Amino acid sequence: SDLPPKREKRPGARSRGAMPAAMGQAKERADTIKSDAVLIDPDEGYEDARSVRQQWLEYSLMCLCNIAWTIDSAILPLFFKEFQVLFAVSQTHLSMLSTAKGWAAAL
Repeated sequence: SDLPPKREKRPGARSRGAMPAAMGQAKERADTIKSDAVLIDPDEGYEDARSVRQQWLEYSLMCLCNIAWTIDSAILPLFFKEFQVLFAVSQTHLSMLSTAKGWAAAL
């Protein structure tokens, strides 16, 4: 027959799907390091105790603030001339204000 001969299992050979000993040792070391390490994620273990109503209220307010911020940054350049006269500031300062709002929006 043309089939290759079956391979015999050698001692210490692993079957498919089994974790090699080195990987198991590495996982144990990682678990040990993790338990001794400083907590990096400040939110780990956090449970939100707010009511669903409170969460929706805060979400809605954040959406309204985002809309107001967007409208304000779009309208701000339209009033540059009035702001220059009213607050006695230069065009450069007002442009920097608009730029800072743009950077903050991008973040």
